[in-house]
Amino acid sequence: MRPFKTLPGALYRALGHYPTRLRGKRLRVDPNHWRFWRKAARGHWEPETLAIVEADLGLDMVFCDIGAWIGPITLLAARRCQWVYCFEPDSTAYAELLGNLRRNRIENATPFNIALGAREGLRMLTSFGGMAGDSRTSFLAAHDDASRVRALCLTWDHWLRLAQPERIDLVKIDIEGGEFELLPSMAAYLAERRPRLLLSTHAPYLAPSERAAAMDTLLGALATYRNCFDERRRPLRLDALRAPDATERFRTFYFTD
Repeated sequence: MRPFKTLPGALYRALGHYPTRLRGKRLRVDPNHWRFWRKAARGHWEPETLAIVEADLGLDMVFCDIGAWIGPITLLAARRCQWVYCFEPDSTAYAELLGNLRRNRIENATPFNIALGAREGLRMLTSFGGMAGDSRTSFLAAHDDASRVRALCLTWDHWLRLAQPERIDLVKIDIEGGEFELLPSMAAYLAERRPRLLLSTHAPYLAPSERAAAMDTLLGALATYRNCFDERRRPLRLDALRAPDATERFRTFYFTD
């Protein structure tokens, strides 16, 4: 049976793309991840995140996708807004991201093959999944030769000085635990500009004894936001980040002014 299981992938690679839809939008995407794209098309991959991006981005808005992977959210956002800045430090995933932008003739996105963090320079990232390009690359994972990548890391402030974006209206951060380093370094910007923030947290990647303090650090960086919601847009108190549910599970929170 194994040849039949690999046949679709071979056919799509020969075609050069996998034809699919995401939230009803027709796309041509990389054939190497056709199983993922099929899952996403059926609504089984982060439907709440996709719904927020689709509903809250307008044609005059600028979106920042930190942790873009191969581009599912970037591709959707580019159809909804004026411009997208997307960041993916894993070179394997970044190559697929570039291909997906090209296949869909996306011209209102600027991709960056960099990591964002509090410490600059060439830094080692490793995947919790054990393979380069598998969407779980992190500063936190133990070193594994199979998934180890060396990536350039800039601070948020340094990137702002280089790129000089006129504004950013919505920021999505999903970086496999890197948020515990990045978000505190963005606190001054978030307090001043108040972009909407769609944040995925990864406390289970930390040692149990470290989780509460790490979530408290995030809470401190987000203290100026007035509104906090869960991934289904149900209102929460800001201190929901301290709740056991947030320290023991992977969660997504949405912050607005």
